[in-house]
Amino acid sequence: MATGRALIQSSIVLEKQSIDFATLHLGDHNLIAALASPMPSEDFQQMRQDLEEAFRRGDTNEVMRQMNIRFAGNSYSLWHLFKDEQRRMLYELLSDTWEEIERSFRHIYEHNYAIMLMLRNMNMNLPKALAAPAEFILNQDLCEVIKAEEMNIDRLKELTDEAARLSLQMDQATLRYEASAKINNLMERFEQSRDDIHLLSTIESVLRILRGIVPDMDLQTAQNLFFTIGKEKYPEMKEETAAQNKEAANWVQLFELVAGHIGLVIE
Repeated sequence: MATGRALIQSSIVLEKQSIDFATLHLGDHNLIAALASPMPSEDFQQMRQDLEEAFRRGDTNEVMRQMNIRFAGNSYSLWHLFKDEQRRMLYELLSDTWEEIERSFRHIYEHNYAIMLMLRNMNMNLPKALAAPAEFILNQDLCEVIKAEEMNIDRLKELTDEAARLSLQMDQATLRYEASAKINNLMERFEQSRDDIHLLSTIESVLRILRGIVPDMDLQTAQNLFFTIGKEKYPEMKEETAAQNKEAANWVQLFELVAGHIGLVIE
């Protein structure tokens, strides 16, 4: 339970409103909040004292009765929120549950890894009780590697190979979203630093690895940027390649590989 005073400001119209509030979490998604315009200080302190005394006694019915009286029935639950806010709050409430699930599934995956490999080497399907935890963990680890500021290419390859080795059904929707966002972000960075051959090599490696597990990435942004770079930078680098510039030749080779990965023809 929590009580307090707050100043709320709209991020759209910038209107401000002071409120007094009380909240009661009964476990899981059972969250009740009551609010009203600021009370006189004495009434607020009395309300807080009455609620705390009832809560310490474990009398949740009395807590809710007092909230109803003190706030004139202005009580709200998760059902009163917009869908996006409902989703955000539920994920916060379930954070401990997700961590517990991940620990349990990781233990199952790691503890039974050898037998899963043996089953696949014998061309036998994994039992769902083993496949589901493995899929959850590999999806989780893949998303973390993809979202990292500096991607670990070796780790990315290791995880995608593992998913293929165990013939797991990956979460295509989530991986498609994360992979597409990463490639588009990398291409935006490359558009600002077109001579960065290390970045270009990273883009090529990431695309080559991810295409094997996420074949239908949404790369429209990356394609548009790549097409512009191809028109403006590629002819220059081709000329330098003809002049025996090895670095330019390496750039051209990587650029052409990336073009193939994203379905573009560079002339």
